[in-house]
Amino acid sequence: ESRGRINLTYGPVGYLCTPKNEVELRYAIYDILEIVSKLHSEEVVHRDIRWDNVVKLTNGKWLLIDFEEAARIGNERDTLIISAPEYENGENGDTCQASGDIWMIGKLMDEVKFTLSEKAQNFRDKLVIEDFNLRLTATDALKDDWIEEMNDLME
Repeated sequence: ESRGRINLTYGPVGYLCTPKNEVELRYAIYDILEIVSKLHSEEVVHRDIRWDNVVKLTNGKWLLIDFEEAARIGNERDTLIISAPEYENGENGDTCQASGDIWMIGKLMDEVKFTLSEKAQNFRDKLVIEDFNLRLTATDALKDDWIEEMNDLME
């Protein structure tokens, strides 16, 4: 079996926190999706995406940490306490799938302490749709209108 190489970014200082508003949430989700997209392209899933495993760096970027539960896509691993519906109902058994990471990213959006806009809710719904075959991939999620609006904010 050949092994790929994944380049990880090390952050000198980061803080455990959750986004304070939707603009900050959009940047956090974008940064997380960028990382997850790279992982998935290497056939790796994180499997434990939650705010406790996301830090905000001093430069404002968000970084996914704690790869203890990471695994190759298709490998069988014990189901975690926080897992996508397809693992709980046995559709995939304990086989690691990219769709599980996407579901967890969608659930991050449920844990913020502010009301999501309609566009943000629609985006989240595409990530947590029950049928894992219909969920966005990380790459497709990065092209969604809600994420694309970041470009308008930066101009």
